[in-house]
Amino acid sequence: MSGSTSNKIFTIPNLLTLIRLLCVPVFFVLLVFAHHNLAAFIFFAIAAVTDFFDGALARGLGQVSELGKQFDPLVDRILILAAVLGVLVVGRLPWWLFLILVARDASMLLVTVYMERRLGRHFSVVFIGKLATAVLMFSLCAMILDLMPWGL
Repeated sequence: MSGSTSNKIFTIPNLLTLIRLLCVPVFFVLLVFAHHNLAAFIFFAIAAVTDFFDGALARGLGQVSELGKQFDPLVDRILILAAVLGVLVVGRLPWWLFLILVARDASMLLVTVYMERRLGRHFSVVFIGKLATAVLMFSLCAMILDLMPWGL
């Protein structure tokens, strides 16, 4: 792969990202309103796993696109926010941890926007960020399935 980025919209990776986005409201309704932990977990897991595949496919198939570079991280944040909010609403996440997670994402967003707009510096995804997201996703899976050790 040449490392170039296209302006294509209709790519396999972007389709996977769209599928992830469509899983979010289904997951949220199943968890919060229908109280179907296993079904909610399945939709969340599909969305979380396809996050890995869309990026790998984009690079492997040479289908890295400008849309995908913006759309993928946005859908990641929407998925995580929906999951964190969902487990908070059903009583499986303490308020203080909710606030920490939201503050973490908000501060990263603000710093990134500042650095890109003021200093013209673009940040790429790094391994430690991917690892932190993976740990958060696994933790959210445990909360969705009501497997966390704390009692709230």
